Amino acid sequence: MKDKYKTLVSDTAIFALGNLLIKLIQFFLLPLYTIYMSTAEYGVAELTNNLAELLLPIFSFCIYEATFRYVMDKGISEKSVLYNSLLLLIINSVVFFLFVFVINFELAFEYSFYLFFITMTYALRLNFAGFVRGIGKKKAFVFSGIINVLFLLIFNVWFLAYYNLGIKGYLLSIILSNIVAGLYLIYIVKKQLCYSYKLFDKELLKVMLIFSVPMIFNTLCWWIVNMSNRYIIFFNLGTVEAGLYAAASKLPAIINLASVIFQQAWQIAASKEYDDKCSRVFFSNVFKCYSAGILTFGSFVICSSDFLAVLMLKNDFINAKNMLPLLILTAIINCYSIYFGTFYTAFKKNIMVMISTIIGAIINIAISLFFIDSYGVWACVIGSIICYMVIVLMRIYDTNKMINIDKDFKITVPALVIVTTQAVCMTYPLIGNYGICYDDQESLRPWPDGYIVRELSRLPSNFRCQDTIQNFLKKFDIPGIAGIDTRALTKILREKGTMNGMITTNENYHLDEIIPKLKAYNTGKVVEKVTCSEKSVLKGEGFKVALLDLGAKNNIARSLNERGCEVTIYPALTTAEEILAANPDGIMLSNGPGDPKECVSIIKEIKKLYDSNVPIFAICLGHQLMALATGADTHKMKYGHRGGNHPVKDLATGRVYISSQNHGYVVDTDTLDPNVAVPAFVNVNDGTNEGLKYVGKNIFTVQFHPEACPGPQDSGYLFDRFLEMMGGNK
Repeated sequence: MKDKYKTLVSDTAIFALGNLLIKLIQFFLLPLYTIYMSTAEYGVAELTNNLAELLLPIFSFCIYEATFRYVMDKGISEKSVLYNSLLLLIINSVVFFLFVFVINFELAFEYSFYLFFITMTYALRLNFAGFVRGIGKKKAFVFSGIINVLFLLIFNVWFLAYYNLGIKGYLLSIILSNIVAGLYLIYIVKKQLCYSYKLFDKELLKVMLIFSVPMIFNTLCWWIVNMSNRYIIFFNLGTVEAGLYAAASKLPAIINLASVIFQQAWQIAASKEYDDKCSRVFFSNVFKCYSAGILTFGSFVICSSDFLAVLMLKNDFINAKNMLPLLILTAIINCYSIYFGTFYTAFKKNIMVMISTIIGAIINIAISLFFIDSYGVWACVIGSIICYMVIVLMRIYDTNKMINIDKDFKITVPALVIVTTQAVCMTYPLIGNYGICYDDQESLRPWPDGYIVRELSRLPSNFRCQDTIQNFLKKFDIPGIAGIDTRALTKILREKGTMNGMITTNENYHLDEIIPKLKAYNTGKVVEKVTCSEKSVLKGEGFKVALLDLGAKNNIARSLNERGCEVTIYPALTTAEEILAANPDGIMLSNGPGDPKECVSIIKEIKKLYDSNVPIFAICLGHQLMALATGADTHKMKYGHRGGNHPVKDLATGRVYISSQNHGYVVDTDTLDPNVAVPAFVNVNDGTNEGLKYVGKNIFTVQFHPEACPGPQDSGYLFDRFLEMMGGNK
């Protein structure tokens, strides 16, 4: 019994090492694709490759599955198994080529011959690989996979990065890497590779086909389960969404990798031990260990999904980040279907594995098509989860007829629930315990019209506090209210968007009178409300900076002054002529409140500042106003960015910084003229724009607040960059 476990562990270790090396190489592929291909190009390329995977079982009759299984049977000639499988593939290749030729002639499909060669080379490589694994040459099997992805990377770098071939380079890389790996496998089995017609065995080929043909439908349905969603998204939502979904689907492959590693060893062990008297105990123990490993690893991957997204998804692909947790859950459930599916291979009974997959595929397609108009890509994600759950339950029920192993659902099911519900939610129900420190104020006064908290702490305990929060609000005539379920209110605002509201002491108000007033209310010219009333100067011996106060935080001027700058602070409505007449070395556009499009007169003056050659640095509202002044557009976000923990990525360096943010509007990068400005920073969480670099100008702008110093590696260096720009101008 111990030898069984030892062999399984040993085989798993071999396959693990090989697959980890494979994935290490593949690690560089997704960033390569996302850098040198657009989302639309990647979507088309992936769809073409996926179509090849769809055609593969039809073209090959899944004979490679039978090759692996029957070459392990004693009493059957290894040479005969290989000869008969290759003969079938050669005949099918000729037929398939003629079919593709006709299709290409009729439809003029641009990538039809790429499709043929991808499918053919896939089938031949898989057949040789299955044979090599079946005869026990595990290291050679693993090495062939390494060769395949290594040359896939090399060819992609060559064709995408060097020759810029786009989709054709992507597809050609797959073909050539399959050929190189296939040639290596041919070298390994050269002794078993014979060309004598005497090796043709009609009965053996018939038995192999009986085993493999059900796998055609099983594989097709797996393709439908895994890939149909991409086509559904493509035809209903477009190439961009298809590309995002394809990219997001790559990352849960980390989970599938763990399952594949085990399955490659498990298929061999199960096929050898299925008729052993002690097989039930062996299979039960293996399942417990496998389940514990998958759940633990899956939990870790879900917790690391944000990090993986930042690491692997580049440029616009970061928008796929939100799909990752549920797609990872799908992969975890799929691991169980793979485990129980192995029993069908071991016992040579493939009918039910086919039926379960067909039913799962139907469920997936039905849910995706029915709900995609209402829920977009999420319909496909949920459809996949339900599909895999159905497949697992059906296979568990059916495999009990072959071998009734101990599944230990009392542990497995709760553990799976725990994995699927992991989340971190931080709220602050108690407000006021720190009190007010006037030395920390970033503005002349607080500007909100109301203040809502769950629970007010009336006795502050911080050693620096100078006042209570209730006195602070009273001093500036700001109404406050406590005892509100702020988390429930936040949920409403997050889903419904910003709404007008009212705090009142009149418990007898009439709703019919209030609602029209609430609908009619608007904030008015908020920038004019919060700006300074007159010009002021912070003396310094260095560069002269003009700061246009649109609602500026004090630390903007302070950050410049601490670097030696003499900062002149101007009211928001100051003309460009007045600012430029002072001959500043640089101009600073500050943060501020409200809809940037309402600042019509300010935008006109900023356009004049843009037309000058004075270096300009803009923050938050200033960033949005500069974009509007140069022909771009802004839009209101459904969910604004609030707080001091937003990761932003510097596109020039690839470095991610933690930023402080407080905005409800954002620059629409689709409206940018690339001859005027290009994105410089991007929000890691949702992919929205966080900064612009202006072409041919000493101007850069950011949406976030470098003056807020959220740390630990904050973006205060941007003020130093601004100083460098001014130095270059002098």
